[in-house]
Amino acid sequence: MWPQKPKKTLPAPQPTAESPPLHDGIIHIRWIITKDYDSIIAIERESFDYAWTRAELTKFLKRHAHIGYVAVLNGEVVGYFLYELHPSHFELVGIAVHPQHRRAGIATKMMVELHKKMISRRGCVKLLVRETNVCGQQFFKSVGYMATGLVKGAYDECADDGVAMVKRRVEKVVDEKWLPVNRVGKYFEDASEQ
Repeated sequence: MWPQKPKKTLPAPQPTAESPPLHDGIIHIRWIITKDYDSIIAIERESFDYAWTRAELTKFLKRHAHIGYVAVLNGEVVGYFLYELHPSHFELVGIAVHPQHRRAGIATKMMVELHKKMISRRGCVKLLVRETNVCGQQFFKSVGYMATGLVKGAYDECADDGVAMVKRRVEKVVDEKWLPVNRVGKYFEDASEQ
């Protein structure tokens, strides 16, 4: 029998002027188990036009190097994230929070958990977000991701293009002139200033 990993607990997020009232409980981030599948699929259907099916989720999680976590609040699954392990990086495949629990810091807590794993194991986290999902792009930018390019025809189920984004492990930089220039990301900065 495999040793059980201790449950990870994160304190509830602090309120901001634009956030809804926070929950009384503590957000627990833990591995996905089979009994979570129905909750994950329900969150998928509430969140996306092209939601995963239970069969697709099961197939994904049974594959080697495919990992999933859920955010649990007061015993209820309120969010999840899925990623793939690659030799040099993680690839975030999906993340969502139930609409009733959005803007309370849950997605940020899940990303913090993923980034803690990245720091010890891989050099970066990569992801693809729909070009039409501007809120998603802004969220990822807020947690340290940079847009690196546009992937034409990235999605089989629709004609949307994808914005490739990456968050690299922070290393000490001697001189900022050697940092990569993010031309695509500059577009988002310019648009947010208007």
